Amino acid sequence: MPNNLLKRQMACMMAGSDVDCIMGMQSMVLHYLIQSEGQGNRFQRDIETQFAMRCSTATGILQLMEQHGLLYREQIVHDARLKRLVLTEKARALNAEIHKGLEKNRGTYAGRHERSGDSHMVCRVRQDSGESGTIPTQDFG
Repeated sequence: MPNNLLKRQMACMMAGSDVDCIMGMQSMVLHYLIQSEGQGNRFQRDIETQFAMRCSTATGILQLMEQHGLLYREQIVHDARLKRLVLTEKARALNAEIHKGLEKNRGTYAGRHERSGDSHMVCRVRQDSGESGTIPTQDFG
């Protein structure tokens, strides 16, 4: 239930901004591409492998991201069949906006659970969102 609350708060916060052009899986792909930028070229097959998805699913996600101006495909010199995925400045700005929203929302989310007595969950949320930059997970233990 707290994960649903977090999703609803993020949806309300991002309504009316450029973030509403990106869906859940697209934001995960965006995050993956940004995190792996210094590790060489990324291709569609890397997305398929990382997220265990079929070629057609990855194609659809990447085409939507291209239509929204978040990335483009660039041909590789040594192999015309390969097209590397290149993020645009719009994608970087969108990623920064998402992280800013998560940080802003983190205080609201933690405050509600501290008042309700879910202190073990608050500790987990702060730990998960503080270091790795990932979406907080729920801990029932």
